[in-house]
Amino acid sequence: MKRFPLLLLVGLAVFSMGCDNTEVSLTITNRLPNVELRDVIWEGRYISGGLLPGQTGTFESTCYSGKSDDFPDEGPIEFRMALNGKVVFVKTKETFKLDCDQQLILEVNDSTEIEIF
Repeated sequence: MKRFPLLLLVGLAVFSMGCDNTEVSLTITNRLPNVELRDVIWEGRYISGGLLPGQTGTFESTCYSGKSDDFPDEGPIEFRMALNGKVVFVKTKETFKLDCDQQLILEVNDSTEIEIF
């Protein structure tokens, strides 16, 4: 009876060693004073519903065996900026590319170039 759990444990260890899963992440920090970033999205992927100054939001995914139909992908960051009761929809002029086994860490700050819609 003790062999079954041991065989199961060994089988799971061998299976996990054979997998080449990689993490993909995109992290964004709001560095704009007095501005809230709302509905932060990158290429249709939700990052955060709202980021106050200094807060961070992250999108994470996994590429199985180093491959994914979703990556590589590239595009701007889209969000709504809220300041003094006014809200505008914007996106970054710069696009950001993300591929399997990549982690991007970005800041939205005073020097971030945006387009207003």
